[in-house]
Amino acid sequence: GYAYGETPIPNKKGTIFNITDFGAIANDGIDDTQAINTTIETAGKQGGGIVYFPKGIFHVNTDTTKTDIVKINYSNIVLRGAGSDENGTIIYSGSSTHQAEDNSPW
Repeated sequence: GYAYGETPIPNKKGTIFNITDFGAIANDGIDDTQAINTTIETAGKQGGGIVYFPKGIFHVNTDTTKTDIVKINYSNIVLRGAGSDENGTIIYSGSSTHQAEDNSPW
């Protein structure tokens, strides 16, 4: 977690980029990876901001015909959801985040 759980998560302010404005649709069971990456890219190119995930379930890495992953290649990007209760945000990964390739981004 953030700062190893030793520090509260800061309430960063900045421009909010809602992933649904970039094509992500909650609760539809369709992979949202591309829309999330587009949102992150847009925020990053504008110097950063808050990438907002509204209430619902968003799917990533579920399309086995694609190898794209959610990537953050910018500073000053905050991922923020709608909470963790039944009215919150769930990001569902359809596959392992571990990559066997030597050129793994992490």
